[in-house]
Amino acid sequence: MSCLARTALLVSSRNPAELEVQRCTAIQDIQSLFAQAQAQNKKVAQEIKVRTCGAVSYRYISADTRIFELDIDEITLNYPGISPGTRGLYDRETCKIILCRGNWCRETLIHEALHSVSFYPLLGNLGRRYLNFFEGLTEFFAGYIMFCKYLDCHKKWAEQQFQECTVTYIQNVKLWASFCRFIRIQELLPIYFWDGTTNWNLKCNEFLARIHQAGYAKFEDFRNRPIPTLEARLLDECLKNFNRIQFRNIYESPLVELLDFTHILH
Repeated sequence: MSCLARTALLVSSRNPAELEVQRCTAIQDIQSLFAQAQAQNKKVAQEIKVRTCGAVSYRYISADTRIFELDIDEITLNYPGISPGTRGLYDRETCKIILCRGNWCRETLIHEALHSVSFYPLLGNLGRRYLNFFEGLTEFFAGYIMFCKYLDCHKKWAEQQFQECTVTYIQNVKLWASFCRFIRIQELLPIYFWDGTTNWNLKCNEFLARIHQAGYAKFEDFRNRPIPTLEARLLDECLKNFNRIQFRNIYESPLVELLDFTHILH
């Protein structure tokens, strides 16, 4: 079961040229709200494993191809460990968006396009440590973009109406949505969107300084002692600094209320 908007989106994305148009539209939607968003110019050819009559062969993906679809079996063959329910992914090595054929919608497209303009592909060995950190921020920004550009899609996303566009990384999205009731969303932009530099830790230091300047001088560096997880440490700092009862009430409010972005600080 899915909505008419998704059906129309898939119908208009049946070939490589149409998919590229959809990718460009997603990038334009991002940049219309976050002008600093820029993608790497890296272009890499890729060979994808495909299984034919039980044997594995290869399909060539040109360097100029920035987005393509694969069946779920092909995704799991090429990206072991990926969840069978995945809707899409961003390959950090090739800078390509891969959509799961028949199992994606606008939320997936925006989410994966956001990865292409984020610091995440440039983190190298740090990527694994900050995977959930960036995934949560990515889904949070995807929801914000839908709220500003595709309000009906945002409504279905927040209400969890359809499997193809449900909120992913829910706990992390809740954390950032609650965080932005106390700190402006603009303060998140430098630690997420790539600006042509590579020193992400410096951006994070500056982010912490802006939190202190906003009146929360005791907000500690959540990168230190991230026990049991980085996100848990960040949540703990929010509870300690942003009025524990108020923050907890916001964080634990119904998802539809929490993801009403009219309430975040700008």
